[in-house]
Amino acid sequence: MPNMRKVLVFLSQFFLVLLFCSTLFAETFYSPDVKLYEEAKECYQKQKQAKLAQLSLCANQFGKVQEEYPRSHIADDALFSKARLLKESYVSFKKKEDLQASLVSFNKLLEEYPHSNFADDALYQLGLLRLKNQKDSERAKRAFKAVISQYPNGDMKEKAASQLVALEAASEKALQTTVSTPVIAASAAKKTQTKKRNNPFAEPATSRTSKKAQLLNIQSQEKDGALEVQFDFDREVLFTTEEVAFGKRTKSLPRLLLHFQHTTSPSKKVAESKIAKSYVSDFSLKKPLFSAILLANFEIARGTQFDTRRLDNSVIVSFFKGQKKETLTKPASVQTEKLQPQKVENLVIVVDPGHGGDDGGASGKQGTREKDVVLSISKKLAKQLSTQLGAKVYLTRTRDKTLTLEDRDHFANGKKADLFLSIHANASTDRSVSGIQTYYLNNASDEASRRLASRENKSAKKKLPTEEHILSSMQQNYFTDESRILAENIQTHLVSEMNHTYKGVNDKKVRSALFYVLVGAKCPSVLIETSFISNPTEEKRLRSESYQNKLVQSISKGVSSYFQDKRRSKINL
Repeated sequence: MPNMRKVLVFLSQFFLVLLFCSTLFAETFYSPDVKLYEEAKECYQKQKQAKLAQLSLCANQFGKVQEEYPRSHIADDALFSKARLLKESYVSFKKKEDLQASLVSFNKLLEEYPHSNFADDALYQLGLLRLKNQKDSERAKRAFKAVISQYPNGDMKEKAASQLVALEAASEKALQTTVSTPVIAASAAKKTQTKKRNNPFAEPATSRTSKKAQLLNIQSQEKDGALEVQFDFDREVLFTTEEVAFGKRTKSLPRLLLHFQHTTSPSKKVAESKIAKSYVSDFSLKKPLFSAILLANFEIARGTQFDTRRLDNSVIVSFFKGQKKETLTKPASVQTEKLQPQKVENLVIVVDPGHGGDDGGASGKQGTREKDVVLSISKKLAKQLSTQLGAKVYLTRTRDKTLTLEDRDHFANGKKADLFLSIHANASTDRSVSGIQTYYLNNASDEASRRLASRENKSAKKKLPTEEHILSSMQQNYFTDESRILAENIQTHLVSEMNHTYKGVNDKKVRSALFYVLVGAKCPSVLIETSFISNPTEEKRLRSESYQNKLVQSISKGVSSYFQDKRRSKINL
């Protein structure tokens, strides 16, 4: 009997040591990104108990995950959690900085992870923030429409459509209240408004599912040299797949992620399901914070292929070696197609030929004046944009006329321009410098950009404001991101197209600088340095009719591709 007691004591101590070692082992091999995420999650749980006093602190912890591990499979999840916590903090404490930070974080997710399963949720949340907290119905509409057009298979589509219908009804009601009508007619109109409206964006009633899907069971079996894992739901579920490649630096194994949309949390028994280990070294289920997505995470051996298919309300994943079969259920993605020039309805563009009159701008060795060259280019560009895009194009000057930078801004805003294109020719004390460059408004990227901005800003009527004043104006300009995208499209087409015809056209890249002519423009605005007039070869080219025509065609193509750039619908919403 004493010996039996010793055995029991020994076994209990052994299992305690084993438990301690396993915990230590698990903690040691926890990937750093997941560890940071779990710490942020723990912070949030503690703040919930403390009545959410320091939510922004937890939000920043989630943000740290994305900042330090931007390519992690949970980076988008962490960024979305940050945005949602900041929104929750604003709702609780009404701090404007939390609202602004939330908007920035949602927009950042859309720009950096456009194919994320959180993207449509981020767009929808942006719409709600614009509508309910900023009373900006126009930008809210843009966000809700983007949900429907960019993520037609997402679980936010129907909600966004309902918001659009409600906004439309509110607009109609507001319009009716501004018109004086008899009491009987007004009463009839009110009754009409209370009728249920047809939702033009909603799916047919037979295919609509408002209730979330529930994962009932997970089963796995080895069959014909392959491993099959079957997820059984109580109803049909939408899902996408995501592959994470082998980590060359971290040596982490490849992963397959299944994102099941519009789902509830599974039971503890289902969440702890085990699967066969062939091909799969690790498996886990996860329900991200603030999400209706269930994430199945497979860590797989290198060289393993996979295939997915449906069977009634089940989703089956097959793992195998060898040639990859054709996937029956393809992941949602944005198809890249060759962009064709297309006309843009009610488009107004202001083209601004730089300098003019008393301000000649830069000059070339052969006496070519910047103000003359850019006027010629601008006139051709106005005609091209009008023909190609169907735009209504205005020139700030059509002759050799003196204009201040303020005059140019006032002109553009008076025409309610959708785009502002300022055309210039670059110059350098080093005549060997050449190339094409496109600028958008922001703090100067480098010393060369600051010098150029200083030269171009000399034509301001009044003394150039301090950098702080310009930055203050810039922060109120919601078009910085769109201006950057416009600049990128124009620069890409300029360099590509010009190099097809002319040798040695240098790409001086897209840069940002504090150009005063761009500060007051209330629309996406760029300044295009077409070539270096100080370079003998480029001065000769700038005087050439064919070179000017090629520049014009290239800029026009850049503007056209800007309107088809899918990033535009996901920024500043």
